[in-house]
Amino acid sequence: MVSELDLEEIPEPFQAFAAIHLDRENRWHELTRMLGTLGPKVPAKEAAKMALLLRERAPRHPFVQDITGTFIRDRFPSWYIDAVNDTWRNAAYRAALKHLADPDKVILEIGTGTGLFAMMAIQAGFRHVYTFESNEHVAKIAAECIRRNGFEDRITLQNITFNDEADITLPERPDVMMHEVSGENLIIPDLFGLIEAARDKGLPEDAPILPHKFAVHAQLSGDPELHARSHVPSGTEGLDLTAINLLAMPRVHLDRGTELKKPMSAPIVAASHDVSISLKLTDETKVIEVDTTEAGIAYGLVHWICQSFPGGAVYENTPGRWCNWYPYYWPFKDPKSVAVGDTVKVEVTTFQGKAYFQDV
Repeated sequence: MVSELDLEEIPEPFQAFAAIHLDRENRWHELTRMLGTLGPKVPAKEAAKMALLLRERAPRHPFVQDITGTFIRDRFPSWYIDAVNDTWRNAAYRAALKHLADPDKVILEIGTGTGLFAMMAIQAGFRHVYTFESNEHVAKIAAECIRRNGFEDRITLQNITFNDEADITLPERPDVMMHEVSGENLIIPDLFGLIEAARDKGLPEDAPILPHKFAVHAQLSGDPELHARSHVPSGTEGLDLTAINLLAMPRVHLDRGTELKKPMSAPIVAASHDVSISLKLTDETKVIEVDTTEAGIAYGLVHWICQSFPGGAVYENTPGRWCNWYPYYWPFKDPKSVAVGDTVKVEVTTFQGKAYFQDV
């Protein structure tokens, strides 16, 4: 089904060109070509708005769907969809919400996305959710998802950036704070300011936060295939080509579902932070000792995240799982030959919410 399009709906940078083609039979083709030509030259926000408008009005037009993809991905990364499909993540939030659910309690959510967790909270038994989404296009999608599922009367969505400077007054005091301010490493420092802003707007100091504890787990790897993705070994084709390793990446993200073929240690907690205890980070460098459980060559280590929730639920993007976030491989500059029970020393640096690894 193709819907009509009015000139006043079109973002200003595109209006002059669009006015020429709106009434033509091949308007969808020409408007999409216009986006392809002008899109890289205008603000990304305006290009994405035009791309979404074309998709909404011509959802079955293959040329429209194809060309608009570039501009939508620039503004809306693929993880918007990947996150919803991350069943490990969803299960952790659902378990925590069930643990805390109370028909007299309300939740403050920051960053609703599709509204998934807000709706899960209502399903779990909370009375009301007050949720915020800064991106106007994502907020529009969330509102439609909430409407389709019949939760408009129990979920209040505001399209505004939630922070301590925002002119926001919550209708009632929230009992729980929920968020997904996270990434593929330890913690995003912006979360601290959001928690402080939430407390300024009525969230009790001891209110549960979902999730509240963040950690980076690591495990020694004996997989030569992983190391080959980052370094050239000595003796390749009988030659020393290792000078090219000057260009090597310090870490390599692993594809979703990639399994660690030869783990050489038990998983360890390399770094952690609990926002229910402290809203300050400490940057430090330390050396940890990892006990080997397999003999062979330790080429590096793999790290993944672990988020903890009230009630004991956890979310981990462990190697082998299909998750929204990717695990990472940190190659050793000097792979080490080890026997069972040997100790491998690894330097861990935490800086501005991220953990970095290298061999000692």
